[in-house]
Amino acid sequence: MERGSQMFTYRIDQELQLKLWQKQDAQRLFELMEESREHIRTFLGFTDSTKEVSDTEKFIETALRSYAENSAYHMGILFNRELVGTMSLHDIDMNNKSAEIGYWISKNYEGKGIISRTCKGLLDAAFHELGLNRVQIQAVTSNNRSRAVPERLGFKQEGIIRQKEYLHGKFEDHALYGILKEDWVSN
Repeated sequence: MERGSQMFTYRIDQELQLKLWQKQDAQRLFELMEESREHIRTFLGFTDSTKEVSDTEKFIETALRSYAENSAYHMGILFNRELVGTMSLHDIDMNNKSAEIGYWISKNYEGKGIISRTCKGLLDAAFHELGLNRVQIQAVTSNNRSRAVPERLGFKQEGIIRQKEYLHGKFEDHALYGILKEDWVSN
């Protein structure tokens, strides 16, 4: 993952690429979220506070600041050059060589292995290029599709974080998964 002045892309394979968000992506990212709003809203609370393009512009501004501070990479997932979802490597802690991955994908692209393949590529970069030792993923316990990704990639479920998130009027538990560099390399 080469860090450019304000922009990078990272090729996963022939079909998939990660692209750092830029200000000009706000409209398309908002449209993608709108197309999948009801679908992703079940498990992701930000949909209720993202009501117009300006909300997405603010998110991208924050994402770019996080990138400049080397604390997060918020990226679009491009499948055959079309934006289909988002992935982030966030809460980057270089002192402890750890980070967390988050993601969501358009309902029209679920079930094609896109998130798993992209996550695998991001893990390769996290461990081999960024020098991280640990990466974690959290998901609402009832989000079976999201939980299947770390399970498929060899993460260990490390526990349940009780009432981690207040989502749509109730507290939701999160499943916590982690993988170490030594586990990834031996995979």
